[in-house]
Amino acid sequence: MFSEKLNEILILLDVSTKDLSLSMNCARSNISRMRNGKRLPNKFGTTASKLINAIYALAQEKGKLEELSALIAGTNPHSETDLKKDIREWLYTGIESDDKAEIVNEKVPYRSFGEKLDMVMNLVNLSNIQLGKLISLDPSYISRFRNGIRSPKANPKTMNEICLVLLKKINEQNKGKELATLIDLDQDAFSKEETMFPTLYRWLYDSDDADNNLMIEKLIKNMDSFSYDSKVSLLSPDQLVNEQILSSSQNLYFGNTGLRAAALRALVTAYKGSSKDVYLYSDQNIDWLIKDPIFLLKWKTLMSACVKRGIHIRIIHHLDRDLEEMLNAIINWVPLYMSGMIEPYYAKKNKNSLFSHTLFIVKQSCCLEGSNVIGNEGKNGIFRYHTDEKMLTMYQQSFDALLSKSKHLMRVYNNSSNEKTAIKSTSEITLLGSTLSLATMPESTLKSILKRINLNAKKQKAIIDEWMNQSQLLKENLKVGPVYEYILAPGSENIKNGQVLIDIPSVTVSYQMKEYAAHRQNIKKLTERYANYHFYEHPDFPFNTLQILITEDLVAVKRLKLPQMTFLISHPLMCNAFCAYSSNLLKQCQYPLTKTIAL
Repeated sequence: MFSEKLNEILILLDVSTKDLSLSMNCARSNISRMRNGKRLPNKFGTTASKLINAIYALAQEKGKLEELSALIAGTNPHSETDLKKDIREWLYTGIESDDKAEIVNEKVPYRSFGEKLDMVMNLVNLSNIQLGKLISLDPSYISRFRNGIRSPKANPKTMNEICLVLLKKINEQNKGKELATLIDLDQDAFSKEETMFPTLYRWLYDSDDADNNLMIEKLIKNMDSFSYDSKVSLLSPDQLVNEQILSSSQNLYFGNTGLRAAALRALVTAYKGSSKDVYLYSDQNIDWLIKDPIFLLKWKTLMSACVKRGIHIRIIHHLDRDLEEMLNAIINWVPLYMSGMIEPYYAKKNKNSLFSHTLFIVKQSCCLEGSNVIGNEGKNGIFRYHTDEKMLTMYQQSFDALLSKSKHLMRVYNNSSNEKTAIKSTSEITLLGSTLSLATMPESTLKSILKRINLNAKKQKAIIDEWMNQSQLLKENLKVGPVYEYILAPGSENIKNGQVLIDIPSVTVSYQMKEYAAHRQNIKKLTERYANYHFYEHPDFPFNTLQILITEDLVAVKRLKLPQMTFLISHPLMCNAFCAYSSNLLKQCQYPLTKTIAL
């Protein structure tokens, strides 16, 4: 039966219910119901297609395509399309395809970009190699697009080219009506030349990213609107300090209640002690932290107090942490991240699927650790509190080992610091900006602005040096790939009223009309000089004072108003979410995208 075969595949691939749910972008409960036989998705429905794509992608990721092919077909791997067909037939062996199968949340087929691209490429018999050659993209990228591992970058060139190639093949093979039927559109949807491109483009890229888009937009708005004057309702940290906590000799704590008590004890120790470093890691369910609002308020209070005392806090997230969970955490902690005292990482290796681990360390003072069966922590979890010097040294070495295997999730830099925050990319770059970028400003205009605002010679030199660095980096990036710059189009009144900020580090200053016009004129020259530089104006962005630079592997969010700082984000899921968000945002431009640089 279906459930037994699905479980057989997951055992072969060493894939958990959570792993599969993350790959399919669906609730774990849906996977559980399929695994225990309580749900049979329609053979040709959206859920079945997502399941098959996820199985293929996970097998490829784990290097087990040969084993998967041998299980279901008894042969070596054949083409991707054939193997996916074999997976579908094998899962549904002996099951008649009819309308009686339970369908939960089944809507129009082919909801994700990967499913849509895979279907159209199969329809027109287009291989990864063929499409890659036609748009000058490595076939492995096409494969990742189809498998759902990657989505197109926030880059209209790649998106447009994929769409144009597919449309050409559809027309050559007279498949317009067949495609319209498959995607539940009117039979004549692809019959009019002037509407073919926008129809296919909107359908192809209107993927199921709405929730993540809302979360990214919320994060961006928080970064844009934050002010040190913002009032945050916290307790007085001294209310949480008492002699009983400081003098406690308890070394065992049980369940979520015990974990909360031990965590507060560790933070009080940090706040009142002399240590300048705190280390946090936990891959257990985060309910212990967020489900008790009183405890959460105490946690926030003590974390804030530690930061104000100059304590450096390193936090390691594990790679399997839900994207929504991570985004919510970052949104809630934007004020603390602004301090630069919190350094978040993510562990590169997936966590153990049977046990959760917690490790909190206040350097040279105390350590809280626990390892428990997943799902059992809340009631029967055991957590140990250590103060012995040898134990602290041992656990510090363990944390350091974990840290060495982790990557930065996000780094925060003051824009006036000497830290390198510019991005050098080997592929496309997309810039979403509330104003024109410093790199494209003519030198004479920059020097005129610096003279107008009467900066001292040292600051002027530092800004000119930064302009030279960014201008040179732009030229280097243009040698290896295209740069797409999307700027919020200001009205003349906004410029006259001093509402359009200039992208100058450590200085908050607005354009005058002649300065903005000179900068725009220079951009026109750049578009004529460099074929890889593309400039567009956008009618509206949901932020006013940010510059957001996006590549496949790194995102930089820079604030132009006080406090000026740059957030560098490198977590792959977050980078993908930013790419999807910017792609959705740019759909407000006309199709195909048109330069609007006329002065």
